[in-house]
Amino acid sequence: MRKSGILTGIIRWRHLLVILLLTTLTACGGGSSGGGESVEQPSGEVPSDTPPETEDPPETEEPPETEEPPETEEPPETEEPPETEEPPAPDTAPDAFSFEAQSDVAFSEVIESNIIVVTGTDSSAPISVVGGEYAIDGGDFTSAEGTVEPAQSVQLRLLSGDSFGVVTSMTLTIGGISAEFTVTTLPDSVAPQASVHFPLPVSSTTSQTIIVRGTAVDEEESEIVSVLVEDVAATSDDGFATWQAEVPVPLGRTTLHVTTEDSAGNIDTDAAHFQLTSGTLAGAFASPTAIEFDAENNRALVVDAGLDALIAVDLTTRVRTIISAENVGIGQPFSQPESLAFDAANNRVLVIDNAAGGVLFSVNPATGDRTVLSSSTVGGGDVSFSFPSAVALDTDRNRVLVLNNQFENASQWTVYAVDLDTGFRSRVDTGGVLFKDPEDIAVDALNSRALVVDSGRRSVIAIDFATGARTNLSGFTQGGSLIGGGDNIFDSPVSISMDAANNRALVMDATIDDSGALFGVDLTSGFRKVLAGPRTGGGFVGSNSPAFKTPVSVVLNSNSSRALILDDDTDIILNVATDGSGTRRLIDNPGTNALIQSATGMGINADQRAVYIADVTRGVLMAVNLRNGEKTLVSIGTLESQGPAFNIPGGVVIDDENNRALVSDAAIGVMAVDLNSGLRTILAGRGNGSGVTLTQPTAIALDVVNGRALVGTSSLDPLIAFMDLPTLHRTTLTGAGAGNGVEFEGARAIVLDEENHRALVVDRDSVIIAVDLTTGERTTLSGNGVGEGAALKGLQGAVLDKTNNRLLTADFLADTVIAVDLVSGDRTVLSGAGIGSGASLDQPSAMQLLDNDIALVLDPAVHEVFAVDLITGTRTTVTP
Repeated sequence: MRKSGILTGIIRWRHLLVILLLTTLTACGGGSSGGGESVEQPSGEVPSDTPPETEDPPETEEPPETEEPPETEEPPETEEPPETEEPPAPDTAPDAFSFEAQSDVAFSEVIESNIIVVTGTDSSAPISVVGGEYAIDGGDFTSAEGTVEPAQSVQLRLLSGDSFGVVTSMTLTIGGISAEFTVTTLPDSVAPQASVHFPLPVSSTTSQTIIVRGTAVDEEESEIVSVLVEDVAATSDDGFATWQAEVPVPLGRTTLHVTTEDSAGNIDTDAAHFQLTSGTLAGAFASPTAIEFDAENNRALVVDAGLDALIAVDLTTRVRTIISAENVGIGQPFSQPESLAFDAANNRVLVIDNAAGGVLFSVNPATGDRTVLSSSTVGGGDVSFSFPSAVALDTDRNRVLVLNNQFENASQWTVYAVDLDTGFRSRVDTGGVLFKDPEDIAVDALNSRALVVDSGRRSVIAIDFATGARTNLSGFTQGGSLIGGGDNIFDSPVSISMDAANNRALVMDATIDDSGALFGVDLTSGFRKVLAGPRTGGGFVGSNSPAFKTPVSVVLNSNSSRALILDDDTDIILNVATDGSGTRRLIDNPGTNALIQSATGMGINADQRAVYIADVTRGVLMAVNLRNGEKTLVSIGTLESQGPAFNIPGGVVIDDENNRALVSDAAIGVMAVDLNSGLRTILAGRGNGSGVTLTQPTAIALDVVNGRALVGTSSLDPLIAFMDLPTLHRTTLTGAGAGNGVEFEGARAIVLDEENHRALVVDRDSVIIAVDLTTGERTTLSGNGVGEGAALKGLQGAVLDKTNNRLLTADFLADTVIAVDLVSGDRTVLSGAGIGSGASLDQPSAMQLLDNDIALVLDPAVHEVFAVDLITGTRTTVTP
């Protein structure tokens, strides 16, 4: 029954009950106007609470239990939900969320994300992760599946990559909604590193190209895409882990740079660099004849008739370099170069050569290449060369003037003009003052004339370009009169150079007061002023140090307004002030106090920074720095304060532990030289040490492990002995009756082969002998029918190449470096005899080995140390 029906029934029953009660009350005594009698109560009697017993009233009929009272209008029912509808499902799908990507993070680090709060759910939601871990409300991190409540926070973490630029990500899913967290490691921002193995950091070559060899590595492990040496792309078959490039090099000193690039676009234009001097170094002039100035490169250019070469002298470093000669540059070689002019506008040097009837060369100073511009067969013209001696550039007329003696007769000296385009020759002077002994020529462009110094006339003669007439400008006239005036008179003027900024010519006189003087000659009046040297009647301008000996040529250094004077007698260049002070400075060749003359032995220190050379002529032990080529004297035999003098020093080894060199001296024995102080001590010989006598010791090797040296002699009864370094006691290993085997003539070099328990001896008979270190037994390793390949002609030095299981030896008769297989004895030429580029070996002797397959070879004939690339055979010299 519905609630409204029950209430209606109750109301109805209450209504009937009221009616019944009213009826009952009426029947019990209640009167009515038309009714029955009333019952009187007795007088004075208290009425009872219970009415008197009467007949029960007639029962009233109860309504049937099921009968409902008449319906009354019910109030409107309220609407109820359908009885069959289910409660709504919980909402577990959160609002969208995200995690901020992170970049430039460290390698292999745990990286935590930003924190997000779960919104949009009304009950627990499932949570899962791929690729990392999550934590809820700062709790423990986990990768297991779980649930997360509304309004709880979530944070992620993952492990970053282990190299540059690696992207790592993870994915979080909550209630079916996912987001990714991404981290990226630091980007590759560093270019690959490079190292040049060959040539050495400072080197020289006579070749116009050089094979450069090196390695490269990218620490960020990006791919190396290129290695350049200058503009030349290197080649490689291992991703530039090793590479090489054949690079053209300009003549003179230059720095070459290595550029690297990786796949990330990182470029280093100076990943490595080295300094290379191309051209043969001139330790000293032989017969210098003329000098010019190259302002752009701040260098002097000198022709040398003794060397048949064009030489550049760097005025900053003072290094001399042959930039064109028979083996430097291509083209017809010089034969007797006499004079030169520098054509800066066309970057060429014009050289007049007195041989073969006269040749005018155009020389490329960058390559050394020589081109014949005019000769008896080139250029043609109205006149021909016979004995040309001096040249001057006439830029305004695109020609060069040549002072020429047609018939070796004073009256036949003339000036030729040679067209610089065609080489055509024509005569410039037509008459006037006769030349007597002209020496040099210059062009006075301001006054449209040539100026010639004549030592026979003791004057400066001018040649007018318009008329060709020769007239005296300064000095003695043809009739003997003196014109021009001044501090002094010429005695033997030999060279002239223009100083247009000061309206004067610089004239060098070779013999005034047997000293020589530098003059300034006014271009208008011919007035002579002494700028450096003695004056007439006494007095001296400047000092006489360094003295002029035989000055042959002068040129103005336009960068400093000083004069450069070439002296043939002393083979030097003097830098002389032209401001009236007369001060002089020597432009000497660096290292001349330590030039190698007759080197005999060479040792190397453990860190390979320097080699130490014994020089028998100089009687010194010198060091050559392998980083910069500098030579220094470590111990000078003539200094008595340093101990007993060297006599015939030969082999050299470096005892690094004791910071000393051990030197075998054929006339003394074995000497120790302190590498700091240069002090010399005799270890064996002259009564020092004990045991077997060492007669004419020529070779020495160091056995560091056993604290001893092996010393070989070349006497009539040669031997090899051990010398204990702590006690200096000597015992025979082989020779002089000890040991058996092949004949032993004497040791030129000894190399210790520890792995095979033997010493390898370069015998005087050009045979390589293996000597057992225990028994002294001698066997032939290579030579005299053992081993195949190149013949052994004149072996000198040797060094062990453990990495390649071979012995390297120098053949001073074949001018080669030879590799000898330690097992078979087979021989292979690695450099020389047409193998490898660079200056030729002449008398290679001592050898040492550097890392990266580079051998150092001492060549006493060339007076240099060669670096030889054992892979390509390329040769450079270890010099600035």
